Amino acid sequence: MAEIMNLNTEKARHEPDTVFARPLDIVNETGLSRGQKIAALERWNQTLQDRLRATGEGMAPPEGQTANEAATVEEIGRALEMLNDSQPTTDPSSD
Repeated sequence: MAEIMNLNTEKARHEPDTVFARPLDIVNETGLSRGQKIAALERWNQTLQDRLRATGEGMAPPEGQTANEAATVEEIGRALEMLNDSQPTTDPSSD
């Protein structure tokens, strides 16, 4: 039997790292539109970039965190590519 999950779309869009275990989970989420998925991934990416930048400015992260965050940034890039590749190449309204 399939498990039904109630997705808090507001939290998923604004705090994706607290809702999803991995960025690729956002790609497969049926409760968000393509645009919402892209926005959530971009927000997650910005949060990680800010943390990585702070680390570069001397703020020490917990051990292993920087490597994990860098890997997550790469996965976000792959997820965004997947969503961009799924975009229609022609405008159906122009036919």
